[in-house]
Amino acid sequence: MFLIDKIGKGITYQLFLEPKGPQLTGSEKWKADFLEEIKEKFKDKILEFFKSKKYKIIGLPFYNQETENEFKEKLFTVVKR
Repeated sequence: MFLIDKIGKGITYQLFLEPKGPQLTGSEKWKADFLEEIKEKFKDKILEFFKSKKYKIIGLPFYNQETENEFKEKLFTVVKR
């Protein structure tokens, strides 16, 4: 997912996320680990291309209805930075 901050710092956020039913969240641990790795590797970095394009890369945990509120909190936390 891409989000563009047109009012603030002019950053384009690239979010890596995946909807996942509760029956599958445990069976694809490697994907959950990969999303966590993205989050940690790029947490404080803003990538700049061509001096006018700034990108923030964000990894989010699996999304499912049972953990929707927790997911929303994490999403809003990383985007509000």
